[in-house]
Amino acid sequence: MNNKNNIFLLLFLIFFNSCNLVLKDDVEVKSSEIVIYYNGLQEQLVILNTGKHKVPKGTLLYTYSVKDTLIKRKLEVQTKDEEIKTYGFNYWHSLKPEEIEEFHKRNGHKTVEDYILPFVYSKTRNSFSKYDFEEIEISEIESEIENELKKDTIFSQFINTKSFKLNET
Repeated sequence: MNNKNNIFLLLFLIFFNSCNLVLKDDVEVKSSEIVIYYNGLQEQLVILNTGKHKVPKGTLLYTYSVKDTLIKRKLEVQTKDEEIKTYGFNYWHSLKPEEIEEFHKRNGHKTVEDYILPFVYSKTRNSFSKYDFEEIEISEIESEIENELKKDTIFSQFINTKSFKLNET
């Protein structure tokens, strides 16, 4: 009898694992978002735009905001004459909705901490390093950084830079 139970259990597990579960969850996508998930059965990324959608239960969803977003941070910079100063910055940006699928393929779900901030930090530090402390003109550096962010081909493919403003801390 024990062997019959084992065989039944084995057949049940084989059947269960070979079936595609069609259990679905409702997902509401806001107008300011785009949601991406990987459909293993179709072996492709699925893009969900505004509205209500059914997705397989247990699906890992990646939500991207496409609205204008403000990043506020402080950053220590070094000038050409090796003066060190801390500045705050406000960076307004948005992800380009039409590029989110490609962004996700290249970067995974990296946005602020892993993709945007290192790039902004690098451009900011680079700009300050060109000037002696006494030569610093904040509005010039703001324009320089904003232009660098906008003209970088790869960064600007995915990110729409709205404005970059510095403030002394």
